[in-house]
Amino acid sequence: MSKQIIYYVLLATGIIVIVTGSFIFFDNYGDTTISGIASQVLGIILLFSGIVNIFVGVTVSRQGIHRTEGDIHHSGDMHP
Repeated sequence: MSKQIIYYVLLATGIIVIVTGSFIFFDNYGDTTISGIASQVLGIILLFSGIVNIFVGVTVSRQGIHRTEGDIHHSGDMHP
């Protein structure tokens, strides 16, 4: 896979997870039942997961993906 494809997949996944987490959190905001509180916690977890996903995507785009010696040996490619 190309580095750009990986970056855009991570970015899109992060944005979708953040939007989903925000929707779940605010849809159940103020609900004091067990399921409401569980949904709010799930929304917060999804928000943080989306932020981490975007952070990983930005890190991958800045540093690039480096192949290890084992990957080079198994692929038959002699040029890293």
